[in-house]
Amino acid sequence: MHRPVPKLGLLLSLFTLSLAVAQELGPPTPPAEALNACTGQSVGASCTFQHDGRTVTGTCRPGPQGGPIACAPPHGHRGPPPEALAACKDQQDGASCQFTDPRGELVAGLCRSGPRGEPPACAPKDAPRR
Repeated sequence: MHRPVPKLGLLLSLFTLSLAVAQELGPPTPPAEALNACTGQSVGASCTFQHDGRTVTGTCRPGPQGGPIACAPPHGHRGPPPEALAACKDQQDGASCQFTDPRGELVAGLCRSGPRGEPPACAPKDAPRR
């Protein structure tokens, strides 16, 4: 014989289910190894970590919505390459710079800070400002 589920119990079950779904839809959390690889590092620093049996090399980047800095591989990243960041390390906006890009081409430009306070990176002189 079935007993009817109390309405409060049903409501609590639905509420718990909706919270679980909302948590799954949030931004992905980087693996602990990616976070540890950037502990004590600055944004733009090169980093390496082991994950799922493979070595991941990347750059320390802030997480979405101001999340913690984590090591992220270069693919899928929209931003300056690590070489452009290294060319402007300890430089001010407007300083002349140059670096060799991932294709092996020499790029000359000016150091420019990112739109959300990211450290300066070497941008070609004719590159549009964001």
